[in-house]
Amino acid sequence: GADVLSKWVGEAERQLKLLFEEAQRNQPSIIFFDEIDGLAPVRSSKQEQIHNSIVSTLLALMDGLDSRGQVVLIGATNRIDAIDGALRRPGRFDREFNFPLPGCEARAEILDIHTRKWKQPPSKELKMELAASCVGYCGADLKALCTEAAIHAFREKYPQVYTSDDKFLIDVDSVKVEKYHFIEAMATITPASQRGSIVHSRPLSLVVAPCLQRHLQKSMNHISDIFPPLTVSSELTKLSILSYGSAIPLVYRPRLLLCGGDGSGLDHLGPAILHELEKFPVHSLGLPSLLSDPSAKTSEEAVVHIFSEARRTTPSILYIPQFNLWWDNAYEQLRAVLLTLLEELPSDLPILLLGTSSSSLAELDGNPYSVFPQRSVYQLDKPSIEDRSLFFDGLIEAALSVLLEAMTKKSKEPKSLPELPKVPKVASGPKVSELKAKVEAEQHAIRRLRMCLRDVCNR
Repeated sequence: GADVLSKWVGEAERQLKLLFEEAQRNQPSIIFFDEIDGLAPVRSSKQEQIHNSIVSTLLALMDGLDSRGQVVLIGATNRIDAIDGALRRPGRFDREFNFPLPGCEARAEILDIHTRKWKQPPSKELKMELAASCVGYCGADLKALCTEAAIHAFREKYPQVYTSDDKFLIDVDSVKVEKYHFIEAMATITPASQRGSIVHSRPLSLVVAPCLQRHLQKSMNHISDIFPPLTVSSELTKLSILSYGSAIPLVYRPRLLLCGGDGSGLDHLGPAILHELEKFPVHSLGLPSLLSDPSAKTSEEAVVHIFSEARRTTPSILYIPQFNLWWDNAYEQLRAVLLTLLEELPSDLPILLLGTSSSSLAELDGNPYSVFPQRSVYQLDKPSIEDRSLFFDGLIEAALSVLLEAMTKKSKEPKSLPELPKVPKVASGPKVSELKAKVEAEQHAIRRLRMCLRDVCNR
């Protein structure tokens, strides 16, 4: 954008024309538009006229490219909805590649790349554990995590460095990064995806895992039955399996509502299911998400926008936390918009509607069964005796380990930090170039003084 835009009217269009002419002269060539949403935003009455003109010029130039020419156009953006729709039709930017956030295996590989050159890299088990807990982290976040963990380990090994201005001789290879260093680093890092929006998925906490693991397994089994993209590769799903002869599409309005009373663990189970389904994009339809949507003025507009995004990124998940509160507080028009959009979705479209409700649907007014039919409601029961005994076993074990750790810490005397060897100071005299410059400066000063004195004597 910065290479094209100008303060003069018409100059940006001229620069674009020159760019395309240059590319055609030097073909085969590539024109790459980075952050194309800044150069060609959506044309509307609110947009400035200058941008409308630039978008129109770009469209005309792209249409004017010879079909057999060897000029390739590539655009990159992280705001696909901010680009003018005319740019995305066949003949212009007709192939779209979506790069989602890395999954669990990809995160483990990224961690492996960033820790490969360490003398004592973390074990494979630790990498897999970190990859599972770093949901929503992109590549840059994982690199920052490794750097931050290494700094924590270094600060613990050599705290003297931070209290002195001297240079020390340090054995860097002796610094070992442990698991708790990574945990400390994770507490200080906010992933890039969580700065702009809330990430709803998180793994099941170790505290409540004994009570909810059974329900999580049952729910995942149910979802794998009604939502084939979980087991089938996404490419096969995109073909809808219809291209393979007379095969019947295996998706029919996949919906699941987790229903349970207060204290049944819905606030843990919903995010845990989303964590298991992390390879699919999640679009939240909760009341806070609708009210905080910056691109919509009303809640209905936000619902329509979320549904269009979900259809564009299939297979995907629509998530409604606390459906009972949503249904009670939504006015008639908002309910009607939701029902209409759900009815308009093709029955074989792989979009999973997942919700949680802390009260049964029979207690709600209206007709909530039109959103979640009776067959798609999963009722959570209270934890069994085995679940509760496992829960207390883990809790008592953790409490005892904390007590033991406190006692061992008390028994240890605070040891004084060893003196680090300082880097020997090398006696360095002035360089030849410095001496030469000094002599020249002195001669220059004497010349000026002589001229000044000559003036005074003449006077």
